[in-house]
This record gives sequence, structure tokens and C-alpha cells, in this order.
Amino acid sequence: MARSAQESDVLIGRTIGGCRLDARLGGGATSVVYRAQHLALDKPVAIKVLLPSMRHSEVARESFNNEARIASAIDHSNVIPVFNVGQDGDYAFITLRYLEGASLYRVLSRQGIEPLLATKIAEQVASALGAVHAAGFVHRDVKPENILLTNRGQAFLTDFGVAAPIGHAAEAGRGGSPAYMSPEQCRGEALDGRSDLYSLGVTLYQMLSGRRPFLGETPESLLLMHQQDDYPPLRSLVRDILPPLARLVDTMLAKDPEERPSDANEVRLELQNAQEEIRAMRRRRDGLKVRRREAASNESGFNRLVKDESTEDAPERQAEVEDVELGLLLLESGENASPASGESDDDFASDGALPAVQQAYASSHFNKALVLIDKTIARRGNDSNLFITRGNIYRRVGKLEDAEADYRKAHELAPKSDRALTALGACLRLMGHVSEAERFLKQAIDLNPDSLEARISLGKIYEQAGAASLARQQYIRVTKTSPHDERGFVALAALLIHEGKYESAAESLQQARANNPSFAPTLFWLGVVEATRGDRDAAVSHLEAAVKYGLRDYHKLVEVAELEPLYEMKRFRDLLETLRLELKSKKRAGQIS
Repeated sequence: MARSAQESDVLIGRTIGGCRLDARLGGGATSVVYRAQHLALDKPVAIKVLLPSMRHSEVARESFNNEARIASAIDHSNVIPVFNVGQDGDYAFITLRYLEGASLYRVLSRQGIEPLLATKIAEQVASALGAVHAAGFVHRDVKPENILLTNRGQAFLTDFGVAAPIGHAAEAGRGGSPAYMSPEQCRGEALDGRSDLYSLGVTLYQMLSGRRPFLGETPESLLLMHQQDDYPPLRSLVRDILPPLARLVDTMLAKDPEERPSDANEVRLELQNAQEEIRAMRRRRDGLKVRRREAASNESGFNRLVKDESTEDAPERQAEVEDVELGLLLLESGENASPASGESDDDFASDGALPAVQQAYASSHFNKALVLIDKTIARRGNDSNLFITRGNIYRRVGKLEDAEADYRKAHELAPKSDRALTALGACLRLMGHVSEAERFLKQAIDLNPDSLEARISLGKIYEQAGAASLARQQYIRVTKTSPHDERGFVALAALLIHEGKYESAAESLQQARANNPSFAPTLFWLGVVEATRGDRDAAVSHLEAAVKYGLRDYHKLVEVAELEPLYEMKRFRDLLETLRLELKSKKRAGQIS
């Protein structure tokens, strides 16, 4: 993967298919997605390019051509439009609409999803699958990595590289992702659309509960579990889940395709019904809150105000609240500073496309973000995810005691939530309460062995205690269970740098960069590695890029010993001065403590 990252970086600035490649957005071992500028149309596009080293691979070429052929044949509002397919010299390419947002995978790896939003996302994917199946194809790889969420609440089904005609049979366990495969796909049988519905059921289960139904250690064990094992009922993991929604997930996850919903449209309608029930439940709950407040107040004007704000849930007000909730999701995914590895056109280019909370937080206007989320919590004070999000804002501005209080409230509301336990444990670690932090983090891992953030935070505790081997075990486990997430590779690289193993760290950082080229910590540690190699210009360039993509830790830049030689460079001193003045300004404005 490091090789593919280096190979793809060479293409930045080149023109392929009439598009100037401006930045690498993401990709894998065979192809890379770039943000590009269509020169004739003068508009941003996404362009997927088959790596030159793969042009002699029959499998890679077939997958690439397959994606181009099938994606261009499907015209649906939840499938990313293909503008052009072609060959430019050595480069095969697909030009797509450019959308700003984040993959569902990234959102799930950072926080939970409230049931209403989970059903809205799944409904849109089901609608897209209906079009795919009507066109005569099975997607065969429905999973969070292949679902893109935009800032305006749309979900897009992506990556048709392994899609196949209905009735096609592949080798057992091939052509998809073992964690999301249907039992019949695991066996290598002929597939129809109900196989995709099973995969969507796995994804919906994960959105609702925070974990996949099956947590096998190896691909082989996962293939067997899908065919033979029972999964923990949603009712045992999610408090107050609607029984009809739990039943729908159960039918989607039926081992026998005949027992699943007959088609994607049936799933879509069931999800719409679930949304209406959830909204009705919210209205009843909010109405009860109002009646309690009315009983405690004698001021009719106040009563009318509360009623106006809380019980008259006009559709546009409800839609606004749901947009804010999606904004919080994308905000917490960490993807707003740069587009997702997908696509957007001019409709999504302006700041006006961002929901209010997301816009405020992304602009570091923390006080405004807190006011907005406080209003949402006032309406729905029993949602643990909202307290986690507010706690994250407090943590971001250094108000750790306030963050701790919100995380404890989230844990109280959802005692079986690994995310609440992880957030609380990570915060306690920063506060120096190491023993309690370790206890909460281990509880989170017991609930969800694949919890990336819990394992990384636990690894940091081990590092601080001088137990590098235990920390390394946690980080390596993360890179195995979340190979497409950059954070495990960065944590491992930082440990290796502290041990003086700079070249091994560089390999891990290249993998992290391949996963997300604009992740500031990756760029920071790459700058450190280049400084140890004596390439000061490259080091400062990486550090400048890290600041561009969000690094604001002035103290980290001045405390890392490997960066001391850079003080001789004016570029580095200017960078430090810029951050110092920004830090001073934010403290004066009360944005950070």
C-alpha cells in the first residue's frame, strides 16, 4: 500500500482525461481517487485512476472496467453519476461527480448513529439497491466503506468493482467483504438482490448497535459465522429500540434468502414506517416534557413559548433538527476539513451546505456550536450521542471537567454503549485518572472488541506506563481490524518514533497516508521522520500541510526533539509564530482554555 501511495502522489498536478489532478482523496492497492478540476467545464470532479502498475493485472483491469460499466448504467439519485470513462495514455480513468462528506465507515468508527438517522441512511441505500437490482445486477459489497454521506443528508452507494449480473456465482467467500457477506455468498452460490439486503441488514445492525452482528477474528471464521451462528439480538444491545425495526433487521439477516424481504422496495417502505414511528415517539416524549413544565409554571406566556418551541413539530422544523443531527455525525467523523474519498459538484461547494452545528464547529466557533447543541439536547435530553458530541466539543477546547460530566451522563443513559465508555475513559486518561480510565476502556473493549478508539486510548495508557509491548499489541490489533482507518497506523508510527525506529514508522505512516492523505497527525509525524533523515525542506513541507489540515498543537511542535534542527529555517520559525499568535488570539477570545 505504501508503494501505491507513492505511485499515486506522482500523478498530482498532471492532466488525465481533461482533468487536472489536484489532490489525492483515497484509494487502495489498484486504483486511486483524486479531487480534480475539469478544465473544459471549469468545475470540480472526482476522478478514479487505475494505477499504471496494475494495467497488466487482468483482475484489476476487469474490476475497474466492471465498475465503470455498471455504475454508468444506473441512473439513481443515490448512486454517484459517472461523467466519463476512458483511457489517457497509460491511465484508465472514471470521472465522477464530486461530493463533499464522509464515508459511513468513518462516521461509525468515531461515534454512534441515532436510530432515526440510521433508518434514513439505510432507506436511501435500499432505494439505490432497488435501481441496481432493476438494472439486473447485484452489488455484492454493501458495507459502510461503500456508503458516502454528504453534508446535505444524502447517502450514496459507491464502488461497483465486484458487482455482477443477477444469478452470477463466484468462488465461495470471494467478491465481497467477509464481515458483510450473505450466507449464500459465503458458499459461492448464485446471488440475487436478497444477498445485498442481507449485507444492508448487517450495516443497519452496526449503525443501530455500534458493532457488527458477527466479530470473527479471521475471514474464514466470519464466513462460517454468517452461515451457522446466531447474533446478539438488537434488543439486548439497544435500549428502547422499536420492536418493528428490530424485527426488520432480523428478517434482513435471515440465513435463508426466502425468509428475507422480497426486494429492496419492501425494505425501503418498512424503513419509512420506522421513521414515522420514531418521530411520533419523539413528539409524545417532547409533549410530556412540555406538560410537566406547564404544571410547574403559572405564566401563560411562558407556557405558550414552550409549547410553540417543543410541541408544534412542523415538518420543516423536524427536517431542520434532523439536518443538525447529520451535521453532528459528519462533524464527529473528522471529515469536514476535506472532502470524502468520493465526489461533489457546485451544489455542495459553499459553506451554506453545512448544517449549522457542523459549520460552527468546523470553523472553530465553539461557543456557537455549544449553543446550538444545547438547544438540541433541551429537546432530546435522553440521547447519549448528543452528550458525547457536546463532551467532544468541551474536550476540544480543553474543558475536560465539563467533558467528563457529559461523558458520564452519556454512560448513565447508555450503560452498554462502548462509545460512551470509550469517550469517558479517554477523557479520564487526559485528566490523569489512569486507573479509572483503564477500567472504562477495558469495559468498552469487552463490549466491542473492534473498538478502535478504546484500543488506541488503552495503548496510550500502556505507553505512559512504559509498557511499549502492550501498547504495540493494541495498535497492531487496530491496524488489522480497521485496515482502512489511518489512526491505528499513526498511533503505531508515533510509538516507533519514540523508540527511534524511524524507517519502520515511515512505512506505517505511508499506509496511514494512503487511507487519508489529509489527516494532520500523519503529516506531522511524516515531518518528524523527514527531519531525522536530514531533509529539512520536506520536513517543513509536511508540517505546513499538517497545519493546513488542522494541526493546532503549538506545544507539540516545540517539544518534539527531532524537530530542533528545523529552527535554523525561517519557514519553520514563521510557522511556529503563526500558531503562537493564533493560540494567543483564541485564548483571548475564550475559544480555548
